[in-house]
Amino acid sequence: TQYRYRLDGGAWNAITPVATPIALTLVEGSHTLELVGCDTWGNWQSTDSPTTYTWTVDTTAPGDGQITGQPGESTSATGTDITIGGAGITAYRYSLDGGQTWSGPYGVGTHLTLADLGEGQHVLWIQVQDAAGNWQTTYTPITWTVDTTPPVIHVTAAPPTPTNQTALTVNLVSGEDATHYRFDLDGSGYGSSTPVGTAINLSGLADGAHTLRIIGQDAAGNWQAAASATVLTFVVDTQSPLATVGQTPDDPTSATSIDLIVGGDGVVAYRYRLDSGEYGAETPVATHVAESGLSDGVHHVFVIGRDAAGNWQSESGPTTVSWTVDTLSPLATVTGVPDSPTNSDAATLTVSGNGVTHYQDR
Repeated sequence: TQYRYRLDGGAWNAITPVATPIALTLVEGSHTLELVGCDTWGNWQSTDSPTTYTWTVDTTAPGDGQITGQPGESTSATGTDITIGGAGITAYRYSLDGGQTWSGPYGVGTHLTLADLGEGQHVLWIQVQDAAGNWQTTYTPITWTVDTTPPVIHVTAAPPTPTNQTALTVNLVSGEDATHYRFDLDGSGYGSSTPVGTAINLSGLADGAHTLRIIGQDAAGNWQAAASATVLTFVVDTQSPLATVGQTPDDPTSATSIDLIVGGDGVVAYRYRLDSGEYGAETPVATHVAESGLSDGVHHVFVIGRDAAGNWQSESGPTTVSWTVDTLSPLATVTGVPDSPTNSDAATLTVSGNGVTHYQDR
């Protein structure tokens, strides 16, 4: 019918009717309440064996829980499987891309599974609760980007074509945030993943056409499809060309000038020298070899050609044109001249002379 109590080892309070409840104002921490009762006949429960209750008051909001399985900053995955836990954490609730409109609560044994997330940035808020029922009051959102679009690799400069280089360097730039690449040369298969800051170094290239295919990977893990690879084609040509010379002068000739046309398979430019002179500057094939004021005698023009790949015809094996300039008048001689006087009314004369090929008479 009556009771007395004490809190946390303090003094016992006054005798109180059982109809009067115990009202306590408590601070955080562990508390122990001890009670003894008295029955109608005046018998008191011994204070050596009181009825005892022990509990903990916890009004402090928990901090961040332990979150595992959250996505990286950029990912190609359209779903997540997140686990929430931590010391003293019993439940959680979350909000996705909608401010703080909470879903849940859920027990910490329940995974947070998200699916069918669209491309773009997502923001996930997770609020945890402890065993005392306190909800977390400050929390940091998890932010990430879903990216399912493959990147495209770009190069700063394609290999020149044609080229006489058997070793080439191809520098890459990030396309659509590509971070890595793989390449395939002439169908040999794609190699290992390499950061885009590392150039492609090709060596030992054989003469002929080559095809370089490059695929990129972005930070989300998306690979550029092989079917849409960045493709570079080029031709390696290390063979020296052979210049041809047209519009050559007669041999011999009385002309003291020449106007030669240079050509040849793949020849785009040339250099030449006249007689014992030096080779002149590189000249496009559209420009003729023009010389004038040539002296009498034998002359030689030596021509070497260059192709589009940069290969030069060897100076030791030039294309050569030789001819003779002869501007001196010949002296005709005549044999079979009749006696003078003669009684013959016919004569047969033979014309010749050093270098004479034709004659006129009057």
